Amino acid sequence: RTFTTVAVPDTSAPSTITDLSASDITQTSAKLAWTAPGDDGFSGTVAEYDIRYSTGVINEGNFSAATAVNGEPNPQVAGTGQSYVLVGLLPANTYYVAIKTSDEANNTSLISNVVLFNTAALPDTISPDIVDVTVSDITPIGATITWTTDELSDSQVEFGTSVCPCTTNTTLNSTLTNLHSVVLTGL
Repeated sequence: RTFTTVAVPDTSAPSTITDLSASDITQTSAKLAWTAPGDDGFSGTVAEYDIRYSTGVINEGNFSAATAVNGEPNPQVAGTGQSYVLVGLLPANTYYVAIKTSDEANNTSLISNVVLFNTAALPDTISPDIVDVTVSDITPIGATITWTTDELSDSQVEFGTSVCPCTTNTTLNSTLTNLHSVVLTGL
């Protein structure tokens, strides 16, 4: 007699990634890192990663609607550190990222922990426009200079007895504001 054994189908989902993190965040990218999960429990190797990101919160219900990345790394043996650099992001945005894993039988894990980060803003290379400059409270030794700017900026007045560039400055007030007021003394 000949007996044939039938393999028990794999119905176990891979372990869920629980330590997803983001670092080295720039204006357009972020480095993601996690520990490779096991295929069945905490051992083996999963077949693939599905990394998704969005500017809205990601959860189990909307994971598939988030943007899928391309070029995920090949999964390594459970317990191995893995990383992926997410590129093509927009500056000054909030992003949410999560991962699911699948095994060779197409069993899919639950969604990983969701990472939230903000990309850096582009540097401000345009000086603020200064308008509505007024001089008030004039005395023999001082005056108050006030002005408005079209964007938040710090406050400092450069002054002298001739056309500037001048050699005397007030102390820089680094508080960002649109409404500026600086008192000059020792004139």
